[in-house]
Amino acid sequence: MTLRKPFRTFRRTGKRLLLGIKKFHRAKPEAKKEAIGKLKELTDRVVKQAAGVVNTLYSRGHQASGRQLNRLVSLGKQIIAQTEEVLQGKNPTKRLYSLHEKDVAAIKEGKSFPSCEFGSLVSLAKNDDGLILSHQEYQRNMADVKTLGQVLSGIKRNTGHCPDDVTADRGFDQSLKKQENCRRRWGAKRMAIPKKGKHPHPDSKESWFRKALKQRVKIEPIIGHLKCDHRMNRCRYKGKAGDTVNVIWATLAWNTKKITHLARAKGERLTRKALPLAA
Repeated sequence: MTLRKPFRTFRRTGKRLLLGIKKFHRAKPEAKKEAIGKLKELTDRVVKQAAGVVNTLYSRGHQASGRQLNRLVSLGKQIIAQTEEVLQGKNPTKRLYSLHEKDVAAIKEGKSFPSCEFGSLVSLAKNDDGLILSHQEYQRNMADVKTLGQVLSGIKRNTGHCPDDVTADRGFDQSLKKQENCRRRWGAKRMAIPKKGKHPHPDSKESWFRKALKQRVKIEPIIGHLKCDHRMNRCRYKGKAGDTVNVIWATLAWNTKKITHLARAKGERLTRKALPLAA
């Protein structure tokens, strides 16, 4: 199919402006804002040209091709509209972060680098042996304290009972009254969550509390292995279901490896105990 209408893509000009935004104008907010405005104008011209091509496709009877291109035109108009709001200092209510994945969310963890990550939020829970018992995925920036109940419900659903001791970091902290109500509702016996601020938790000096906090730290290397060894750092599947499938495969690989290691360690212990008896 050949279209005789001229179509300018501004590929070289767009690359030059994008390079300036990412590299040359880092310490120049005014120049960066001006380059973003120019890039928005070029995008607006390309979208208008594409809208004309859509009308041509419809008039010539190419309905399927026209619908596919029309979807991209709609996305381009949405990107132009939200860029105008950002340049005016406004905060778009429903922002689009990716052309290929609409469910991507901006996750800010308060770190210096990277200050913002794009993807989905994953909440994990493990036992003392290092096995992952439950996981939950979120397509928005969720507060940590709101994810604990769903993860514990997953543990209860998978194992048949709620764990006796529940521990988490300071991000899961809330008032002692709310924490006690949640503990009763979830069916846990004790909760070891350190308090924020200067005043420590009333049970912070108890042996069970300190032991639980030591167990909580052990989930950090597990997260690192899931990202680096089992490809949980980047999801290659589409949509919310794809994020869940990606986490399931990663946790399945980790649990299989961990169960094999635990079985081998148990066999070695039994062998060492049997050696004195045989002697």
